Amino acid sequence: MALVATSAAGLAELFVVAARVTQASRIDTAATFAAQAKMAQLRMLTWAYDPAGTGEPVSDLGLAWSPETALTANVDGFADYVDAAGVSVGGSTEAPRDGVYLRRWSIRPLPSDPANGLVLQVVATRVTRPESRDVHLVSILARTAQ
Repeated sequence: MALVATSAAGLAELFVVAARVTQASRIDTAATFAAQAKMAQLRMLTWAYDPAGTGEPVSDLGLAWSPETALTANVDGFADYVDAAGVSVGGSTEAPRDGVYLRRWSIRPLPSDPANGLVLQVVATRVTRPESRDVHLVSILARTAQ
């Protein structure tokens, strides 16, 4: 009988641990989707050469360089909040009521070729659990012919 009780207690603890891991995984997955959506949005912006063949660089205003602190503090134009459905609900220093995830992004020149390359970074984290793991995506955007 003692063996059954001990086994049941161990099994119950295993279910609790599994539930916690599943919840953490769900949070990580949603944060990853939020970060991927922002990275895709940034990568779709124009960073190219003039299609008329003049060789002049052309870039979208959305690819303006960010301040150095853009990944560690809410900087206007480089941070927003996302709701549970993954829709941006605005950016400010305080989370909107329906803001579940905080996204911050950085746009910096590629050190080896600042005129033709950008380093894009996006960080996403859960608002109510800032101690949770962040999702951090990095991509290089090279200037191309349109």
